[in-house]
Amino acid sequence: MRLRRFIPAGHTVVLRFVAFLLFTMPIAVAYGESGGTSDDVSRFISVEPRSYNATIDDAGTRGANWTNLPFSIAANLFGPEVYTEGRIRYSIDYTQNQRETATITVTVEGSLDDSISAERRIIKFNKSGDKWLISDIRLGVKCQTGRGHASFSGLPCR
Repeated sequence: MRLRRFIPAGHTVVLRFVAFLLFTMPIAVAYGESGGTSDDVSRFISVEPRSYNATIDDAGTRGANWTNLPFSIAANLFGPEVYTEGRIRYSIDYTQNQRETATITVTVEGSLDDSISAERRIIKFNKSGDKWLISDIRLGVKCQTGRGHASFSGLPCR
């Protein structure tokens, strides 16, 4: 099923994946207008998408279904299985900006290490022909209490 047929441009579809290790991952879907954020996105770190796009291309060539939609690409490449310690909360927010562009925000919260309590990736996709590729990735972190900034930013934690 192609999700974009049912969602007008400029609206947001929020796919929430909440994962606690050793538990089943429940999924909730919400629909609404695009909203704002208080994150310091201007200071997020820019991440080169080339290797991610190579992975998408390779998997698409082999017929992997997860390469067909931006939110499934983000879930596959930035899914909760990469976090192996403690309990985490994992969410994906999906906004289809236009027919051929989308923005995915992947947020992982929990004790990621002694200084970082959460990380957020803002991933921009463009559709080229019949495939979605990543055009931009921004990474921000939130610090543990007493270790630096309390909102998402690209600034390092102490």
